[in-house]
Amino acid sequence: MGRRRSRSRFPLFRFAFTCIAITLAVLLAQRGYLFLKSDRGRAWVLVALRQERNPRAQELLTRAVRGSLKVVGATDRELRPAVDSDALVRWNLELPPTVSLTQADYTLSQAVDEAGGRVLDALETSGSKQDTLELRLGLGSEVTHRVVLVKPHRQPPKTLARLALLLEDVEPHRDALLSSFLGLGFPFSFGVLPLDGARRHCEAIRAAGGEVLLYLPMEGKSPAAAAGPAPAVLVDMRPDQVRQRVADNLADMTGAVGVVNYQGQLATQDPAVMRAVMEEVRRRGLFFVDAATTDRSAAQGAAVEVGAHCLEETVRLDAGGPSQAQLRERLEAAAAMAVRRGAAVAMGRITPELLDVLRTELPRLRARGVEIVRASDLARLGS
Repeated sequence: MGRRRSRSRFPLFRFAFTCIAITLAVLLAQRGYLFLKSDRGRAWVLVALRQERNPRAQELLTRAVRGSLKVVGATDRELRPAVDSDALVRWNLELPPTVSLTQADYTLSQAVDEAGGRVLDALETSGSKQDTLELRLGLGSEVTHRVVLVKPHRQPPKTLARLALLLEDVEPHRDALLSSFLGLGFPFSFGVLPLDGARRHCEAIRAAGGEVLLYLPMEGKSPAAAAGPAPAVLVDMRPDQVRQRVADNLADMTGAVGVVNYQGQLATQDPAVMRAVMEEVRRRGLFFVDAATTDRSAAQGAAVEVGAHCLEETVRLDAGGPSQAQLRERLEAAAAMAVRRGAAVAMGRITPELLDVLRTELPRLRARGVEIVRASDLARLGS
C-alpha cells in the first residue's frame, strides 16, 4: 500500500510567505514613518498639500540654509535673514578668502536637497571687484528663499621674497614621480643627471614649463667616489679636460640653462677645477648653482674671476632627514632665509614625501608673499 503524501507542505509555504509579506510591510511602514518624520518627508507633505508658503515649510528651508551658511563661514549677524519686497526670505553673505563660490554653492545645494527643497534658479555675475552668485530656492516650484553670495577679488599678496626650488632628478627612470611634481604647477628647476632616460625627462620638464640644469657629477669625498653613475669631473684633470667633460655631459641635456654640482666635495674645493668649469659655463651663457656639498667651496671665487654667475648658500631640504616633518621644517627655514635676504635657493631630491610636503606647503608660502621662481630668475636678478 503506497504512502500518503503529506498535506502540510502547502500550509507551511503559505505561512512562510505570509511572514515574509508581513515583515516587508512592517519594514516599509517603518521607513515611511521615518521619512515622514524627517525634514524631507515634512517638505514632501507640505508640497503635496500646496503649503509651500506655510510658516512651517519656510522654517524647514530656513533652517537648512542657515546651517549651510554657517558651514561656509557666516557670522551670527549674517545668519539673520531679511525679507524682500517680494516676500522672499533673503541672506547676503560675503564669502571668506578660504571659500570659493563653487564650494559655497555645493554646500548650500546639498543642505537644501536634504531638507526636501530645490535650487530653482541660479545667476552668477562677474565684476571687476567681485563675483556674485544668486540662488533662488523653494520646496516646490515656487521660489520662497533667496541667497546672494559675494566673492571679492583678492589682491595678490605682496611679494616679500623669491624662493627657487631646485629638485634633484637623480633617477631618470622614475617617470611617474617626475610627472607628479610637474603636475603641481609651480615653476620648478630640475637638476638632471646625465643617465639613460635623461633626455626624455628634459623634454617633459620643459614641456611642463620647468627648467633643466645639468646635474654635473664631480669628484666627491674620495677618489673612489669618482666612479659614479656618469663620467665625473676629477681633480687631477687638466683644465681643457675639465671643460670637455662639462661639454660632454651637457650634450645629453636638452635645453639645459645651468649647471649644478652632483657630489663634488673634493672637486668644488679645487680653484683650478672650478675655474675651468666656470669658463665653460660662461662660454655657453649658463649659470652655476653651488650645491653646498662643502664649506670650503671655490665655486663663487672662480665665478667672479671668469665673469660667470653662481648661486650659492643653498638650503638642503633633506639635510635634516627624509620624513615629512623634517622636510617641512627645512622648507620653512629656506623660506625664512629668502625673506631675510630677498631670495634663496632650496634643493631636494624628488621623493613621495617631498611631493606631499610641497603640495600642502607651497600654496601657504605663496599666500605669505614667498614667490616660487626658477633658479634662472634669481641668476638674472643677480641674487
